[in-house]
Amino acid sequence: MKPAPKALFIALVYAGLGALWVVASDRALEMRVDDPAMFHVLQTAKGLFFIGVTGLALYLLVWRILRFRVELADRALAEAALQERKESFEALAEHAPDIIVRFDRELRHVYVNSRLEELTGMPREEFIGRTNAELGYGSEVVEIWNQPLRQALEGGESQSFAFEFPDRHGTLRVFEARVVPEFGAGGRIESLLSMVRDMTDLRRSEERVIQLTKLYAALSAANQAIIRTTDRAALFKELCDIAVSYGGLKMAWIGLVEGSEWWVEPAAWAGVGAEYLEQVRVSADPERPEGRGPVGRSIATERSCVFNDFLHDPDARPWHKAAGRYGFRAVAGFPLHEGGRVVGALAVYAREADYFTGDIVGLMEELARDISFALDYLQREEDRRRLEEDLQLNSKVFEHSGESIVIADAEDRIVKVNRAFTEITGYRPEDVLGSEWGALRVADRGDAGPDRIKEWLREHGEWHGEVWSRRKNSEVYPEWLSMNVVRDAGGAITHYISVAFDLTERREQEEHIRYLAQHDLTTGLPNRALVADRLEQGMARMQQRGARLAVLFLDLDRFKVVNDSLGHRVGDRLLQQVAVRLVNAVRETDTVSRQGGDEFLILLPDLEDADDAAQVARNMVAALAKPFDVEGQQLVVTPSIGISIYPDDETDRDALIRYAEAAMYGAKSEGRNRYRFFTADMNERARERFDLETSLRGAVENGELEVWYQPQVELAGGAIVGLEALLRWRHPQRGLVSPGEFIPVAEESRMILPIGEWVVDEVCRQQVAWRREELPDLPVAVNLSAVQLQQKGLDRFITGRLRAHGLDPSALQFEITESVFLGDADPVRAALEGLEREGLALAVDDFGTGYSNLGYLKRMPVAKLKIDQSFIRDLESDPDDAAITRAIISIAHNMRLKVVAEGVETPGQLSFLRRHGCDELQGFLFSPPLPADECRALLSDPPQEWAR
Repeated sequence: MKPAPKALFIALVYAGLGALWVVASDRALEMRVDDPAMFHVLQTAKGLFFIGVTGLALYLLVWRILRFRVELADRALAEAALQERKESFEALAEHAPDIIVRFDRELRHVYVNSRLEELTGMPREEFIGRTNAELGYGSEVVEIWNQPLRQALEGGESQSFAFEFPDRHGTLRVFEARVVPEFGAGGRIESLLSMVRDMTDLRRSEERVIQLTKLYAALSAANQAIIRTTDRAALFKELCDIAVSYGGLKMAWIGLVEGSEWWVEPAAWAGVGAEYLEQVRVSADPERPEGRGPVGRSIATERSCVFNDFLHDPDARPWHKAAGRYGFRAVAGFPLHEGGRVVGALAVYAREADYFTGDIVGLMEELARDISFALDYLQREEDRRRLEEDLQLNSKVFEHSGESIVIADAEDRIVKVNRAFTEITGYRPEDVLGSEWGALRVADRGDAGPDRIKEWLREHGEWHGEVWSRRKNSEVYPEWLSMNVVRDAGGAITHYISVAFDLTERREQEEHIRYLAQHDLTTGLPNRALVADRLEQGMARMQQRGARLAVLFLDLDRFKVVNDSLGHRVGDRLLQQVAVRLVNAVRETDTVSRQGGDEFLILLPDLEDADDAAQVARNMVAALAKPFDVEGQQLVVTPSIGISIYPDDETDRDALIRYAEAAMYGAKSEGRNRYRFFTADMNERARERFDLETSLRGAVENGELEVWYQPQVELAGGAIVGLEALLRWRHPQRGLVSPGEFIPVAEESRMILPIGEWVVDEVCRQQVAWRREELPDLPVAVNLSAVQLQQKGLDRFITGRLRAHGLDPSALQFEITESVFLGDADPVRAALEGLEREGLALAVDDFGTGYSNLGYLKRMPVAKLKIDQSFIRDLESDPDDAAITRAIISIAHNMRLKVVAEGVETPGQLSFLRRHGCDELQGFLFSPPLPADECRALLSDPPQEWAR
């Protein structure tokens, strides 16, 4: 029935019943009551009774209708909030790098993100509403998943586990998963959220590092064996043992070419399945089937040869049966040389297909070269022993001299050479006997050619000086030569004796020392001294040509965050990659140098105008924009570049560099990741920054630092639940200096360490003073920088100051920015875990602006997230900021973390945050940061409107 007829029907029924009641009750009273007065009394009571009964019925009916409407409204609001939360979660989950799945209490899929579709190739609709068993997964996979899911459902605790699963292409991949229970309003577990990370590439990288480490160890052990062993057969056997035991190979053998038919015969072997060599034959003749495998080809081509799928390569067919029996899936051959010719090969076998990657092949080639060196060395040793026997008739000096000695007759023909001569030049005696001595010398100096030397000898009898000689391989090298003549009794020359000392190593050492003095050891770039000399020379050339020269001073923005968070080794690797990109961004005639730390100086000569320098600066900014891959981590650094021009800005070398540096600081002050040309006022700003750093060093001792406090307000009741300590500097001349000016200076100069200790001590002292005045006992949050977290013993220092002031750990909380989690550095992790052990709470400040990911929130002892004010500022007008804020609140609550919104300034922002369940607020809407005295007054009498 429709509402209007239904209402009319009820009204008519009510009217009829009322009329019936009036008529019937009046008749009954008339029949029973004769007294008119009593009749009227009873009639009035009857009417009042009727009004009361019908009024009560009407009240119950209206109350029921209104209650039903309220319940409908509440249900609609709850459903809308749930839908909004679901949309926020799914928006975040769809862009997550991990697989994210939500299960209901019956372990059925209720949500999967796109990453699971990409892995399995199945549309997400096929997962929804089905369990793992219903999806057709094997019992082993189902049990691996169901056990932690049930444990999380029953115990209410997060569970972590690892498993293997094939992707859509059938490739087995390794995953790590974490299951987190999600609680409803009544504390009941409503669902389970699982986050799965693909660890396959990381595991493969780790395995590859282990393989390379083993092969490096094998290479080192092989070098020691080569130095130690003098017997060829023993050396071969030891090298094969090393390749198997140290290098992790399944089998290794060394084969030498024997006979005219080029059969390769094993000389030594080691490893599982050595009987394999008895069942196969190998040739170095490419015309034979047995010569087309990796060993034969490596000998025939004198190059490495790899069969990474040995059991399926058609050229390896003669060995398939035997290789399959012993599990050889990848085989490689590496040629061995002796005396410049191939004499055999090193053969190595692995149990995995595709084992021989470029890195491994490179190491094995180096091992083969070392073996070849050993063969040559052993041969040289054999030649040396024969030469020593030949020289027994000569003097002991000739026999044991480490210097090259050559004896020539009166016609300048060589009749005798010593061992050192052969070792230095590469010529054996038979190569040079009977040759002219002068043929070994290079006449590139007018006063030291062979003819001039002989002329001098005939006149003076001896000659000493530096000459250039030629080795057998045509290499020219310097040597110090002393020559004397031998005359007979009549004074006629019978022989020339030359004694020479090879200067090559000394020259290399001198060059190396000169290089070290002029280059940066980390990047290999010219250092400060060399670039200063090049700048001086470049200015002189530009003056002659009437051209310009630009000096670019480049500083990496926030490089110290990387250095402090990840350590100096990662910082050095990053600097090396930066140096390569900078060199590639300039011309060959330009100079890129490292001044020290994260500072680079670039010289650009021969410029027509300043725009050319600006273009190079833009190229450098673009070159550094792409992330750097350092030890598997994606790092981003940006440059700030200052430019000065010779001769437009200055003609003094040091002033040009100083002006470029001043312009760099100008670029930093304007937002970083840009370039700026020098202007006159920049020099003044650079001087001001230096003065600021100098003044800051005495700020603590001079009592210029202050701690101000900003309240943190509970959203639900409006009560102050905590304070954040904020550092202020009251400069004696400049007044209050902005923290944005002096905090970066303090961190770069590491003055943040003593300043940070002073802040902790001052906050503890102030809390004790407030407690004496019986003000509310509230925790105070103190900010920690990455530099402080690198400091050893930070937790012991803080607990020591708490005990000294008689405070327990609940008096302090600590706020850290997301940058400290970069790379999950061990020192930072240790520092945070130490603070947690001491009972000190941790909050993540400026969340969402840095290296945000769910991973570190799981691993690190974090209790609270602070949403950065950049998201709160445009909350009412920017849908993206609103969505991000909702998502952060939802994720934080799912992970049982409290959420604080920073920078709340308007009632609209407050209303939004209240609707979406933010826990605490902080901002000018409630109070700006206050000095301690003003904060005392606020704590003693907080505004009542906050509670509303």
